[in-house]
Amino acid sequence: MEEEEAKLETLEDIRLCSDDESFGNNNNFIELKSCPLSRSCSLSRYDNIVGFCKGVVCRPFDGHYSSINDYVLWNPSIHRTLGLPEPNIARGIPYYEVENSHGFGYDPSSNDFKLVRLVYLKRHYNEAQPLVEIYTLNSGCWRTIASPPQSYIVKNNRLSTFVNEASHWLAHTPPNAAAGTTFRNVILAFDMGKEVFHEIEVPSCFVGDSHLNMAVGVRDGLLCLVPRNSHPCGKLHFSVWIMKDYGIGESWSKLFDIDISQGLLTVVAFRKNGEVLITVEDGELHSYKPNTQQVTHLGFHGSSSGSTDIYYGERAFFHGGIV
Repeated sequence: MEEEEAKLETLEDIRLCSDDESFGNNNNFIELKSCPLSRSCSLSRYDNIVGFCKGVVCRPFDGHYSSINDYVLWNPSIHRTLGLPEPNIARGIPYYEVENSHGFGYDPSSNDFKLVRLVYLKRHYNEAQPLVEIYTLNSGCWRTIASPPQSYIVKNNRLSTFVNEASHWLAHTPPNAAAGTTFRNVILAFDMGKEVFHEIEVPSCFVGDSHLNMAVGVRDGLLCLVPRNSHPCGKLHFSVWIMKDYGIGESWSKLFDIDISQGLLTVVAFRKNGEVLITVEDGELHSYKPNTQQVTHLGFHGSSSGSTDIYYGERAFFHGGIV
């Protein structure tokens, strides 16, 4: 176990790139020191980042070493790290019996960073509301808060997107004839200031799709969706949708499609210049221009120092806007 931890620690190579004219020059980046709490920040799992907001990264302890999830707040630019206290919900329950979803963000009304945790017990995953607790940096402790107003299942334990002072997850309602509910895809949002959940509609064409493969993100400060669809002829593509008026379902608008027949795998982020950052099947990061459909290799690869021992693929790249 010690050898495995040491190997993971040496493989972690963290680089920060600015979204400006220099982006894409592989020699123009800031190389950061690894998180001091190396065990908690190992890359042995794909969920090694909970969220990013205002220069602060929230990362979890690795569940392989603990029966619960612990967390650390890390500001890599000033090399400061804060380990959070143990959560209260599901304490002592083995990690493999629990599904967690997280939202990390900043509340300007209280000048406070907050981490919200939605906890599902796997044996009741498709039928019960999650238990919810929140950590606030100002208080330094966890406290239980009200669950969403009805049952929502956050899809595939996906990362949340923070925009409009709220965290957002792609979710669906569980079909339950006794409760009078049917399957619906929705966006579940959590207001960091009011500490309440609310539902946001997805475009009507995606409401009933039980096999929906879609990410929630941010483009130009607006909530966006990136579904991975199939044309009737079998051609795969991403489509990009934005919500012009926040919270108004009728304001969803489709911007463009992205042809992924060239091996494009996952949308990572939207750049200020309109380009889209996308990973490809071999783990490299490429830039895509929607107007010309030109794909450019940027010189960044998802495995550390060219290593093929551990492959991090699409989750090797992180941006606060889309995951």
